[in-house]
Amino acid sequence: MKLKKILESICLTAVLATASCHAGDFKVVRFNDAPSYEKSESTSTNESNKPELRKARVAFFNAADFRGNTGNLFQIISKETSKERVECFGTFCRYMGADIMALSEIDYAETLKTGEIDQPQELAKSMGDPYNYVVVDKYMDTPLWSTGNAMVSRFPVKTVQRHLYGEDNPLDDRIGYLFKDFLHVKIKIGDHDVDFILNHFDDGEGPYSFRKIEEARAVNDYILELVKKNPHRYIISVGDYNAGKDSRTMKILLSSGLLKSADNLGIPTYPADKPKIDIDHILFSKNISSSNFRTFAIRDENGKLISDHRGVMVDLELKAYTAP
Repeated sequence: MKLKKILESICLTAVLATASCHAGDFKVVRFNDAPSYEKSESTSTNESNKPELRKARVAFFNAADFRGNTGNLFQIISKETSKERVECFGTFCRYMGADIMALSEIDYAETLKTGEIDQPQELAKSMGDPYNYVVVDKYMDTPLWSTGNAMVSRFPVKTVQRHLYGEDNPLDDRIGYLFKDFLHVKIKIGDHDVDFILNHFDDGEGPYSFRKIEEARAVNDYILELVKKNPHRYIISVGDYNAGKDSRTMKILLSSGLLKSADNLGIPTYPADKPKIDIDHILFSKNISSSNFRTFAIRDENGKLISDHRGVMVDLELKAYTAP
């Protein structure tokens, strides 16, 4: 792990030496004339013969830029392979009936090593209506490589805030965190506003483990402030936490009591072919219930895994608030 971090830093430094690096766009892109979050009508129904919409099938997937079952950040794939693997993931999610797909390590159009296609928008286009909302989050943007997080949703979405790790740390900087961040968006499920937080923590161990501890504390403090403003809000927090269920990182996120996990916390998700460690998780507030948790591994048309992670998926239901 230490050698991996050193090699990543050397390669990133070489890339950034030839091009300026900064955080890029954080926005929502809409397709098929979908209304904005503010102008969208309720997707619930009050008809007596139909239940109010309170359920969502949520998936998280560290896509590893769809470069395959490899930890090499600089693995090159063709435009055709990149597009085919994106469409493969979209076909799977649509077949499974996923409502919200959150992704980390996904490339945007400027990236040479993955065919210069905008992977998040390509995913939404391949899935079609009603998957009309794409959250763009370029946490690293250069002329050669633009990467970050993304979301595709069939429910209306709006951006709220993102936190760039290392930006305000006098003892470290953005490159030390491999430019990671967490983002906060609001998703409208029926008549209900849901706070959705997408994370990607540092993978360092030993002397580098302090970063993921800081990141967990930052997310925990942020959620605490949200709850202080409205203790009844619905919160979903997903991501590649690079930490297992018994880790200090996960204890920070769970011991506060603000979030809980599905009963299946601890199922391995990495590596994709023979998973040994549980690092990809879906967490949520206590006013949300879960069922049907599972992991998934996806192969392309040539039978090759499209990422070195397995994804996680769960059905979530917003509990009705009952005044005391």
